[in-house]
Amino acid sequence: MSRHVLVGIATVALAALAVAIWRFNASTPGAPLAGQSRADFARSAVEGCLATQRAATRDRPAPEGTIERFCGCYAEALADRVTAADLDRLAGKPAAEIQSIMREKIRAADDSCVNSR
Repeated sequence: MSRHVLVGIATVALAALAVAIWRFNASTPGAPLAGQSRADFARSAVEGCLATQRAATRDRPAPEGTIERFCGCYAEALADRVTAADLDRLAGKPAAEIQSIMREKIRAADDSCVNSR
């Protein structure tokens, strides 16, 4: 997948994160997301990723299974890296600032999925 498509996925995942922040409350701010919070976060990230990926590949379609596998991997990898403290820190921030703050975690999640093909 091209870097342009992956950046789009990251942007949508961040938008999903921004929309979902208010839904996540964790008792331990530095702890990784767990339980229903993690499941909701990953589901939102997958939905955003799928929408972006399908739109980005409209001219050069990718196999649906490839898109689904990548988006599932990306959402899980990002959920592994995001903590309750991250969500608290990002609350109310504009998408561009969220992307800047989360850049390293997004890149790590992206790289882990691109390199696992």
